[in-house]
Amino acid sequence: MKHLLLVACIVFLLLPTIGAAQIPSITIEDVSPQPVEPGKNVTIVTKFVSKEQAIMDFTLDLVMPDSFTLISKDGVLGETSICGFCTQQKTYIVAIGSSTISGTYILQLKGSSGTFSVTAPITVQVTGNPNLLVATDQDNLGKLVAGSPFSLDVVITNIGTAVASEVTVAPSSTNFIPLGGATKSVGIIAPGKSKTVTFNLLVGESVSPNAYSLPMNISYVDDEGNAVSVLSSIGVLVINAGQLSLQSMKIATQLGSPSISAADSFTMIARIENVGHGTADFITTEIHCSFDGGSKKSYLGSLDEGEDAPAVFDFLPAQAGDHSCDLTVSYADDLGEHSFTESIMFTISPVDYTGVFVLIVIILVIAYYLYQRRQKGKK
Repeated sequence: MKHLLLVACIVFLLLPTIGAAQIPSITIEDVSPQPVEPGKNVTIVTKFVSKEQAIMDFTLDLVMPDSFTLISKDGVLGETSICGFCTQQKTYIVAIGSSTISGTYILQLKGSSGTFSVTAPITVQVTGNPNLLVATDQDNLGKLVAGSPFSLDVVITNIGTAVASEVTVAPSSTNFIPLGGATKSVGIIAPGKSKTVTFNLLVGESVSPNAYSLPMNISYVDDEGNAVSVLSSIGVLVINAGQLSLQSMKIATQLGSPSISAADSFTMIARIENVGHGTADFITTEIHCSFDGGSKKSYLGSLDEGEDAPAVFDFLPAQAGDHSCDLTVSYADDLGEHSFTESIMFTISPVDYTGVFVLIVIILVIAYYLYQRRQKGKK
């Protein structure tokens, strides 16, 4: 009785071993290429060794990350059968998603029958490449003015599949001059991540209004320790920013005398100069003076950078006294409409009749002299 009980216990303990022996062994013969790049395929060669009777209810499954896709196989996955006392080779081709990040991935080829199973791990090494791009979302980059400073926020994004280390960014343009440090260190940027750096730049004095690409030189070290340098760019716009000023004001009679009397017609000449960067358009000048008939308007059109032009106002004789005039200059550029006003003071003298009186006296003396001579001639 005791002998039968001992045999039963031994059989019970050996049942899992007997069942497991019926499951074929799985070995991974080859995984190539290693490493594999994102967007490429990896080929996995496996070997099944069966040392028992055929298994009719064998289930086979390949467990892998979501970014991996099985695209070809010469063996069945799912429910299948395994031949008895045989060796089989099965090949699987797996596509590595283009967005797969560099790293070591463990796939599992699992086989099971009933309550027994076997698992073969498959190691796939994925090595990608960083891909850094620069961008900005600033609105003021479309309103840059020659000779003026501006702040530039640069966003560096790694759209690649590997970490970029020792990242540095530097603007590379003679038109846009760095104020302070020209190179910014960013450090490490992981795939799908971004970092922001700020540059203070000056638009060159001689930069003409136009659209420009501001080159940005990006340097980094990839996963394999290679130093990489790439060039990206940010679009900016330098606009017309005219700035008008009153260069001079000349007031004279129509004969050119700077002394104006109440009997004189006279002319005001306001010379307007563009001291800004870019063209000033739709220029009008309007003057309002304190005497009657003192409001006039003149149109100058456009002035390019560094140009000047006269605004001419002709006036009829006005009453004597101290007078003030307000000269308003209006113009437009890419920044909008602008105007400024200058005040002018001048004096109109009363009419000087001294010369007339002297002339009358001279005429009277001459007339008297001629009259006396005539009277003597008659005698």
